[in-house]
Amino acid sequence: MDTDQYEIEESQSFQTTLEGFGKVRFVSTYGYPEGLRKFFFFLLDDQGHILYPFPDFYGNREWVARYGGVEAVAFKDVNKDGLKDVIIIADVDNGIHGPGRIDEFPIADIYFQKKNKTFTTIPALDETLNDQGHNRTIKDVIQYVSKQRINVN
Repeated sequence: MDTDQYEIEESQSFQTTLEGFGKVRFVSTYGYPEGLRKFFFFLLDDQGHILYPFPDFYGNREWVARYGGVEAVAFKDVNKDGLKDVIIIADVDNGIHGPGRIDEFPIADIYFQKKNKTFTTIPALDETLNDQGHNRTIKDVIQYVSKQRINVN
């Protein structure tokens, strides 16, 4: 992994086993596209090579991570399809220092594992999950999403 391009958040990076990938290291990182601190997530092999870069984090769309950070990561089969999904909660803000600053707040995103060894997000679900405030804890996210019918394959 290119540590010149990404800062690894060690406290939110974990060894795990994922169907289709086996034993991997899930890594939470910060990158700086256009000078703005954003979140990026990867699966690495035991040599530190990137096996899989996750799709863009929902919180990166309108927000940045100037003051916030990755707060929680969980590996759970949220949609009951036999494949572990990845739930992430990260604190984001508007990146402004001084007047106009918005204090950090949580954004949750779920990466659903597909049978073809990729992960996908459902932007409409992410939007509802966050707009309705089901994004404070991993338990909140799972409780909300478990009531939805989700098929990504």
